[in-house]
Amino acid sequence: MHKMQGARGAGGPRGAENMGAQARGSLLTSCFLALPLAPLDPLRPLRLSLSPLLPHDTIPTIQHAIMHIIWHGLSCFEVVAKTPAGEMTLVVDPYDNTTGLRFPRTIEAQVVATSHDAEDANAIGALLGSPFIVDMPGEFETKGLFVYSMSAPIKSGAHRLFRFEAEDMSIAHLGTLDRELTEEELKFVQGANILMVPCGGGRVLDGKQAAAVVSHVEPGVVIPMTFGVPNLKETLASVDDFYKAVGTCQKEETGKLKLQKRDLPEEGLKCVTMTR
Repeated sequence: MHKMQGARGAGGPRGAENMGAQARGSLLTSCFLALPLAPLDPLRPLRLSLSPLLPHDTIPTIQHAIMHIIWHGLSCFEVVAKTPAGEMTLVVDPYDNTTGLRFPRTIEAQVVATSHDAEDANAIGALLGSPFIVDMPGEFETKGLFVYSMSAPIKSGAHRLFRFEAEDMSIAHLGTLDRELTEEELKFVQGANILMVPCGGGRVLDGKQAAAVVSHVEPGVVIPMTFGVPNLKETLASVDDFYKAVGTCQKEETGKLKLQKRDLPEEGLKCVTMTR
């Protein structure tokens, strides 16, 4: 199996896109060590790209661990999971305060994934620490947390879907998807235990479109995102339109979702509305 390949982020979130292609040819001898192409800037996070390191069925899991999921608004989530190497914090789509929402400045993440390059998803500098950045398609791993990223262009340009795996559970995150999933994209997210789906309309799926995507993916748990909330400058529909289209499901509302694999529904759909 190939080991991790790495390139140092340069010139912001897009800067290492071109450098990554140059770095992919060299194999590293450790999952946690990358050879920089230039002296490292301690204030700039690292971007990592790699091939799978271990067959999925050989990855040790933590028994009875609880995954914590917090929604910060729009398509931004904070996921805290236990891995064999310890506790890991993943943040997806951190946003800038220009959106009208205030992003918390106290989150220290080990991994950050951005679905697209815009103010609502790429405020990496708002995070504490030096997280690994996932902002390109590929397969990524650090300390037992696996991130799979797939290109899924939208009207506004480049865009990615994600699948995260930890604690023997899988989360699919649809970014700011504004259309139906292609057959290839559906295969990529199918089988996920938890689906995070935008539903506010406008530049993302509306309630009916989001409900249709849910019916095709068939997750156990769905978490709607990117819908209208107070102080958001962008006009988005409320989550109610999504629930009207979904129909019957087990509903829960919470500020922090705590999940173990045994909590996943064996049949039917559980819909979790997260509050800020």
